[in-house]
Amino acid sequence: MRLRSTASLFVFFVACALIINLLLGLFKQIVSQKKISLYLDQKKVELEKLEEENKILKEGLKETEKPDFLSSEAGRLFGLTKDGLFPQNTAEEEKPKTQTVPVKIPNWQKWANLFK
Repeated sequence: MRLRSTASLFVFFVACALIINLLLGLFKQIVSQKKISLYLDQKKVELEKLEEENKILKEGLKETEKPDFLSSEAGRLFGLTKDGLFPQNTAEEEKPKTQTVPVKIPNWQKWANLFK
């Protein structure tokens, strides 16, 4: 009888060890699944941001494919224009105009200059 009780006690401990091992494995799997779920959520947020950025870049690319884009960028960056679109000498127009005041010559001087 003593062997039976020892054997049954051994079987009980082995069964408990197996159950504990299964529970630990299940717990590890649940924790791993949670980490993977959080990682996937982060990557989904990154994907949405990248898709939005991609959409903005595609719209910008469509702008660059327009025929008048090159001329407008040249005008914006380098001050270049097509002939006839803008005045050629804009720098001269920006200068303040100075008025010349005529020097008043006395009347007798005018007569003297006339007969010289």
